[in-house]
Amino acid sequence: MKRESNFSKQQYEFLNENCNYSSKETIFLSFDIDWVPDFMLSFTADLVSHLDASFMHTHSSPICKQVAENFPSGIHPNLQKNSDQGNGIDESIKFLRELGVDFETCRFHVLKHGYPDLIKLSEHGTKLDSSTILFNGKNILPTYHHDLDMVLAPYFWEDGIHLRGKELKGEAGIIDWSTPGLKIFDFHPLDIYLNTNSMDLRNSFKASVTKLQDTEEDFCEKFINRDLTGTRDILIELIAKEKRGEITIKSLTSLNREFRETMI
Repeated sequence: MKRESNFSKQQYEFLNENCNYSSKETIFLSFDIDWVPDFMLSFTADLVSHLDASFMHTHSSPICKQVAENFPSGIHPNLQKNSDQGNGIDESIKFLRELGVDFETCRFHVLKHGYPDLIKLSEHGTKLDSSTILFNGKNILPTYHHDLDMVLAPYFWEDGIHLRGKELKGEAGIIDWSTPGLKIFDFHPLDIYLNTNSMDLRNSFKASVTKLQDTEEDFCEKFINRDLTGTRDILIELIAKEKRGEITIKSLTSLNREFRETMI
């Protein structure tokens, strides 16, 4: 039996524009701040200062405040045990509210959450959550949940899993541009600053610091990868592709707005 498409012309335009159903390549760029010191965050923000990119906030600092004023910003709740954001979703929400950042978009730290947590966030204005990773996934689409009034948008690529893939399967960490679907990218300022090229480098650095947020810039110098292709190089290539007109880069805030304008 032939299945009829239920997409309208306007909805197909959204899929062509944002989900790579056509030859046009669009990615949605996001950064999980993850308690990095201000100099790492400032370094990352400077790289993408001309772009529509999302920063997901974890803590308060002078540079975090500047980033929230200059970029689309969302929240990065940490529900792990002994989190500095408190115990459970209610305390995390209270903590994040005090940061003064927009709750419209969310990604949970280490993706630790359940559906009741999404319900709580929906009551505080969260409209899009990107807390599921489908690495190099094919035909990824955002999905609207009426009970939450929330768009659930799985993300396509992140630097940490890229590093793991390189070690496990050689080429498993490469970016698959060939298949249609939503392509949300997630980077971490730590990996951009250090230009991490392996989990060993990342883990060695983390084992050497007591509190990441207080780490001095001079201390980090010896950990920066300057010889092999690393996370920063991948981001710089994406920026170069955008400059050459090969891809369009948008934020999660733009994804939420455009999805709601056309797909609901």
